[in-house]
Amino acid sequence: MISWLTNLLKAVLRWQSDKLYVKRLEEVEIEDSGPAHKNLAFIKLKNGKILFGYSSDNVQQMIYRYLLGNDIKNRIRESAYNVAIDIAKRYLDPLSREHAYSSSKLTDIKEGDIIIEGGAYIGLYAMRLAEKVGESGFVLAVEAIKENFEVMKENINANGVKNIKYVNMGIWNKRENLQYYRSDKQAASYSKSVLKSDPDTLIIEVDTLDSIIEKAGIKKVDIVRLQTNGAELKGLEGMSQILATRPRLLIAAPYIVDGITMSNEIENFLKKKGFVTERRGESIYAS
Repeated sequence: MISWLTNLLKAVLRWQSDKLYVKRLEEVEIEDSGPAHKNLAFIKLKNGKILFGYSSDNVQQMIYRYLLGNDIKNRIRESAYNVAIDIAKRYLDPLSREHAYSSSKLTDIKEGDIIIEGGAYIGLYAMRLAEKVGESGFVLAVEAIKENFEVMKENINANGVKNIKYVNMGIWNKRENLQYYRSDKQAASYSKSVLKSDPDTLIIEVDTLDSIIEKAGIKKVDIVRLQTNGAELKGLEGMSQILATRPRLLIAAPYIVDGITMSNEIENFLKKKGFVTERRGESIYAS
């Protein structure tokens, strides 16, 4: 009984934060949804795309059963509710420029742009970026966590996306094997202080982004988006060759790592490199 009430409270709190995304599901033309394989679920869109993600957890199942309206339930099966929220968060375009800033999304993407997506999770945003840059553009999607990387590969391959290359590696300031901490599928960091709950440990292979793009055969970069759960500054330190070409940057910076406010450190680092920075929401935009 106590566990049920705890999950119900969590469901109500998460429902508050999910309301905008549930509303945005009205924009998604869904043909089918349901369980896929292992712990995955899928949503198939009417345009033929099929998007995979993790099945709904216990808290999301409570949201689905007790808080969602029948209009949503009639379109999305319970197991796929988490995938639907991920689509609304990561795949749909921002509602406005201000919404892009508040949700750490890129603006002014042009056809032909070469974009690096560092911390690509299951690839939904990378896929949307690939659509926007078109056949003449390219996205390099880098994801450190193997489980997330495998889902990203499935999303990209199932939809025949040709202008994304994916790499399973952490972004750092040198090549090594590094101990990471992980408390859930999205929350993984080299710093235990970033995570809110008691985490598991795992070993992640990391490298500099300069080295990663060289191995991927990428000569030119227009935009870099880094969202690596506290490792953003370390990643920037391994981007000297990329930064010398002055790409546009979007760096997630909400973290306090071992008592250090990373937004200040990142902004100071970029200013020393000659970038003009602007804080928007929990991110730093620079050019």
